[in-house]
Amino acid sequence: VFTFLEDGKNLEKPFQANYVVVPRPNSASVSADKMNVVYIGLDNPLTIAFPGVPDNKVVASAPNLTKTGNGKYVLKPESGTEVVVSVSATLDDGSKVNDKRVFRIKQIPKPTSKIAGKDGSVSLNRRDLTTSRVLADFGDFVYDLNTSVYAFDISVPGQPTIAVAGDRLSPQAIEAVNRAPRNSNIIIKNIKVRAVGVSPDLIKPATTIAITLTN
Repeated sequence: VFTFLEDGKNLEKPFQANYVVVPRPNSASVSADKMNVVYIGLDNPLTIAFPGVPDNKVVASAPNLTKTGNGKYVLKPESGTEVVVSVSATLDDGSKVNDKRVFRIKQIPKPTSKIAGKDGSVSLNRRDLTTSRVLADFGDFVYDLNTSVYAFDISVPGQPTIAVAGDRLSPQAIEAVNRAPRNSNIIIKNIKVRAVGVSPDLIKPATTIAITLTN
């Protein structure tokens, strides 16, 4: 009932309506629309909720979407360029509200390889080249992946390319480097990388290292 004053008298006006009470919000939801990205082959964590609606009344769906906890989900796309996450919430009055969010699907980026802490075109002496490990990582990638190099090729001028297993030069590769004259341009390429929990087929070979032999 609405009660209001008119000509000195209280007048009552009855009415009937449905309404929903939600908790007072204590945080804002902020997102960068152009950074809605998920990566193929990775467990991409998502938080999905409707403000004021209990988790058991919220339903989210998308290909390869798995619920892992209260409002917590993992999306692990296998292919494509976009994925739509649809969300439905049932309110206290029985009505439903729906929303959706489109995510871009991207490939895992190419890892960056290093030797003796250097990447790209580098100058190394014979000792550092033959004793250092070939490493690779994803730099400032949003996921902290545990990586390891398991194979690479090394090309020494005037000698056949040598395939190496592991992350260090093999005895054959060391012998080839020791025969190379000073200022030789040596290439380490086709660097194959593993990451824990990720299919090797989804990781591109790491960047090539071009080495100038200083002595």
